[in-house]
Amino acid sequence: MSVIQKTSTAIGKLHRLIGITFILLSIAAIFTIFNAGQLNHQEKWLVTTLVVGCLAISYLFTIYQIRRKVIFPLGNLRRLTDELISFHLKDENPPHHPDALVHLHNAFLQLSNALESSRSQVEQQTQLLKKSLDQWRSAEKTLNKLGGRLQLATQATAMGIWDWYLEENTHEWDTQTFQFIGIPDGSITPSLREWLRRVHPADLPKLQNLMEQLSFGHLRQYKTDYRILLPDNSIRQLALFAKTTLDEMKNVVRITTVQMDITEQKLSEKRIIYLATHDQLTGLYSRSGLKEMISKTIQSALHDDQFAILHVDLDRFKNVNDALGHVIGDELIQQISVKLSRLLRKTDAIARFAGDEFVILFTPINRGEEIEHLCRRLMEVITFPHTVQESEVSLTASIGYAVYPADGADAETLIRHADISMQIAKTNGGNLVQPFTHSMVKDVENQLDLEQKLRRAIELERLEVFFQPKVDTLTRIINGAEALVRWPKAEGGYISPANFIPLAEERGLIQSLNLLVLHKTLRHMQQWQAEKHTLVPVSVNLSADHFSDPRTPNSIEAILKQFGIAPKFLQLEITEGMLLRQSDQIERNLKQIRELGVEVSIDDFGTGYSSLSYLHQFKVDNLKLDRSFIAMSGYEQGEVSLVPAIINIAHSLNLSVTAEGVETIQQYDFLKLNGCDQIQGFLFAKPMPAEEFAGMLEKGMINL
Repeated sequence: MSVIQKTSTAIGKLHRLIGITFILLSIAAIFTIFNAGQLNHQEKWLVTTLVVGCLAISYLFTIYQIRRKVIFPLGNLRRLTDELISFHLKDENPPHHPDALVHLHNAFLQLSNALESSRSQVEQQTQLLKKSLDQWRSAEKTLNKLGGRLQLATQATAMGIWDWYLEENTHEWDTQTFQFIGIPDGSITPSLREWLRRVHPADLPKLQNLMEQLSFGHLRQYKTDYRILLPDNSIRQLALFAKTTLDEMKNVVRITTVQMDITEQKLSEKRIIYLATHDQLTGLYSRSGLKEMISKTIQSALHDDQFAILHVDLDRFKNVNDALGHVIGDELIQQISVKLSRLLRKTDAIARFAGDEFVILFTPINRGEEIEHLCRRLMEVITFPHTVQESEVSLTASIGYAVYPADGADAETLIRHADISMQIAKTNGGNLVQPFTHSMVKDVENQLDLEQKLRRAIELERLEVFFQPKVDTLTRIINGAEALVRWPKAEGGYISPANFIPLAEERGLIQSLNLLVLHKTLRHMQQWQAEKHTLVPVSVNLSADHFSDPRTPNSIEAILKQFGIAPKFLQLEITEGMLLRQSDQIERNLKQIRELGVEVSIDDFGTGYSSLSYLHQFKVDNLKLDRSFIAMSGYEQGEVSLVPAIINIAHSLNLSVTAEGVETIQQYDFLKLNGCDQIQGFLFAKPMPAEEFAGMLEKGMINL
């Protein structure tokens, strides 16, 4: 009977052991869950309830199995054993004694099997619980690893995350959120009030309304930008994404916000917009920026409102760049932009459209004479001498303007009409103010038509080359010529070079035009050479682009070889403005061209920004006096005195001197008296076709 008692005692211990195991497993599970940093308080309690519930069910099931398969059979065994003992003590034969033994034997077998089954089930439940605990620990490690990665990602992308639990009215902010508002982590208790009190006043109503809409469930998620005022009064731009979490009753229980610092992005966007709407050199509006301003002015204009668009173009500003270089040219543009801006009102705006072009929005106009007054002031500022790096520069300007709404109802039309009127002012000689008239549109259309025809004429080589003889001053023998381009009309006669040469320069056709003249000139010379005419040096004008191109010397050498003309019979004319650029490439090109045997002449010397000092740096062969000096020869003593001085200086530098535009005997005698080497002008011959010039070469000398 002691065996049964011991068995009962062991079963009781097993019962207590299972209970203790359940308690330990529950404590371990609860500790593991509450140390999972990525779960919020509510989620931790929910998971804890589920785990403890599962353990409790397993415990109750195990106890039930032990009671059914161990305790109940053991009780039956004890009852049968007690019956046998009572029969034995009374010396009675137990009824159905063999059956009792059989029952006892079966009871022992049932008890043994139950104990074995219970032990196996306990071991299985223990293994399951151990496996579950291991899974929870593994999940915790994975969760911590993912949490670390998430924290690293939020730090790397400058994102802040905070949660608002509406049932408890508690808030959780991460470290980045504290940094966003400019305070140390954990220095305050997170709350909606603490966040909103740091929002920029202009953005506060929007954020208050947003949180209200989210908390009441009217919005599920929302994106917006807003500003935070930092403790040092600086502003931080943040992008916010908010999303709600609902319970089973569809009530909002949590609002989660993700924020990102977009301050640098906003600054970059502003910078991009500024660059797109402003000129980098002057800081003035660009074309697109002013066009937007004009459009806004039109949208807000009342029925009788008027404003003007003025297009200001600096006359011959290219000469400044050629003479003094682009660095000084840019500084001059900056000076002028500041001076023009000072003339304007707060309601006006000014833009730089191109290198030397400014466009002004003059609004509003109360009286018609206001425009004329502004134009006069603009002219005064521009024509007043400007000092740049110790160089004094004088300029003039051409101004055209159009008035809203009479001259255009939209920004593009007003700008185009102001430009048209400015172009007309330049065509009429510049230094003028020209209001727009609708008849000007036809003039501009004619200019565009002329440009297209000129392009076509250059492509088809329809332009002709005339030659004007140059003669020795003493002997009047033809010793040279200048090649001059002529454009024949279809109906007869010629289009004046004054009408298409400036157009070619303005439209970028001058380089192609000069190349065509050079080819045609050498082709005529090739023909004269074949006809056994005596060749004389012929001068051809080349543009600044040619002399700045490093390929020009080789190109000239190839062209001379192509037509079989000796280099000594070609002279290239360059303007003095090109020399004053002080370009290393121009200097190299001039040197290489002269090494070929081709002479270089400075055309129109004495105009613009003359400087004899450059003649030492840039080696040339000839100076060509501008016709403005020649026209005054013998009349104005002050002007006359310059000619002998220039001739003497040129000779001292071993340069020959050519005078162009000589039209009278008096001018010729004056130049001969002062030692001028070569004469060109109507006094001896006008420009003529190649065939006629070939005939003059036969004569050799021109009689007066």
